[in-house]
Amino acid sequence: MKNRSRLEIKAQIIESIGDKGAIQSKIMYEVYLSFVQMKKYLYSLQQKKLITYDGDLRVYRLTEKGKQFLSLYSKMTETLINFK
Repeated sequence: MKNRSRLEIKAQIIESIGDKGAIQSKIMYEVYLSFVQMKKYLYSLQQKKLITYDGDLRVYRLTEKGKQFLSLYSKMTETLINFK
């Protein structure tokens, strides 16, 4: 596995959460992070208001801002791939 940037990891977390939401273990295993790493990234994404946490259901969900970020990130990476 290649080294990933923080931005790439955050985008992968947001993709993992998707429209239906996700629990911590799903995110951790899909994005290949340790528990400690995952918690730091989730905290950062919550502080930036890209995701929210539903404590009753123990599920992370995307905000509108998170959906916009993912859309822009996808466009950016697609443009960079086509640029090569």
